[in-house]
Formats: sequence, structure tokens, C-alpha cells
Amino acid sequence: MGFPRFYTDQAIEEKVIIAGSRAHYMRNVLRLALGDHLCLFNGKGGEYKAQITTLSKHELTLDILEYSDQNRQSGLKIELGLAVIKRDAMDTAIQKATELGVHKIQPLFCINNTVSPKGIDKRLRHWQEISISACEQCGLNILPEISSPLDAQTWFEGDADLKLIASPEAKQNLHKLAENPGNIFIAIGPEGGFAAEEVCDAIDKGFKEINLGTRILRADTAVITMMSLSQYCWGDL
Repeated sequence: MGFPRFYTDQAIEEKVIIAGSRAHYMRNVLRLALGDHLCLFNGKGGEYKAQITTLSKHELTLDILEYSDQNRQSGLKIELGLAVIKRDAMDTAIQKATELGVHKIQPLFCINNTVSPKGIDKRLRHWQEISISACEQCGLNILPEISSPLDAQTWFEGDADLKLIASPEAKQNLHKLAENPGNIFIAIGPEGGFAAEEVCDAIDKGFKEINLGTRILRADTAVITMMSLSQYCWGDL
């Protein structure tokens, strides 16, 4: 992982051409030059060591030198149900969840959402770019799935070995659960928290309320906390 890492959405064969804004970034921001090496991945698994063999103003050509099947995914499959929150906090939550090994992020519409659903397709593409950048940084070679938003109560119906919902009123802490799950759901509410009826519905659907301490955490902080504790208890931390 000593080389700069880049994602591409194209098939990786013997030669790969990088153009547009990504080529501009490589050439003019990172100052990569002919003969430099880098790491390339396309989110399907594994990574490729490559070398820059041609370089022009608008594109560069990479020769693929070798392949590694390393993916760095966590053995614990975490699906994060995250309420759609304000832009900066949502970006942080997606970035850090990716770094901490989330398998899927499911944005949720909740009763207490303060963010308008208008323009959600544009925001979804933005969230995917945030996750890709996090993968480039942290070494993941398989991209987490980020789905179109769902109503929270619809998502609560999904199946998992363990389903957790962060709640200030909860009596139990995560590290005291006698569980050994292979996959889990983690539900994080919006800035105002899940509504009481949503929490009741989640519990009816098999979720366990988890307390994250005596302080009220921001939604993005709760994501980091729940992801970290889950990976510590059952994953790869």
C-alpha cells in the first residue's frame, strides 16, 4: 500500500487509459510522472499495481504489472441504516463507516428528518463518491453498497443475525451482549433521534436498543461509535 491508490469504473486489463478530472488530479495535483507506480482497483475485488507509460495534457496510460487478491473486508457484515442528515454530517458518517468496514449503507427517511428529499439522486451520487474516496484512502477494494433511501420502518423489517438501534433511553450496552453474529444491522437516527413510534416498531421487528453512554452524541459520532464497538466486539478491530 505504498503507492497512491485510485478507483476506476472500467475493466482493468493489460492497459488502462485514465482521462478527464482524474487524469488532471494525477498529473497536476499529485505530480505523477512517466514511470511512476500506483495502485488501481475497480471495486470488484483485488487491486493492481500499475505504471504510467504515456502522459499527455488530458490523459495517461497505465500498464498493469501485477494483481493482488487482497480486499481487506471485515468478516463481520454490517449494514448501516442511517437517517438522511445534514450534508457535512452525512458525508462524515459515510466516510468513517466506509473506513471502518461497512458492507452496506442504507439511507433512511424518518419522522424527524429535517433534510428535504428533493435532489436525492444527486446526493446519492455524491455519497457514493465520498465512499470511493474513503476506499482509496483506507485500502478497501470492494466498494460498500449505498442504496436509494428507504422509509425507516420498511428497512426495520430486514433480516440479520443481530439488529441494533442506538437509543439514549436504552439500558444495555453493546459490549454486554452475549452474541456472535456474522451480520448485523445498525440503525442510527436523524438529528432529533428516532421518533418513539419508530423505536417501538424497530423493537417489534427484532432490534435491540443500545445505550452509547450518558452524553447525547451527534448522528455522525454515533455512527463512528457503533461501527467501532461492533468491529471490536465481533469484527476485525
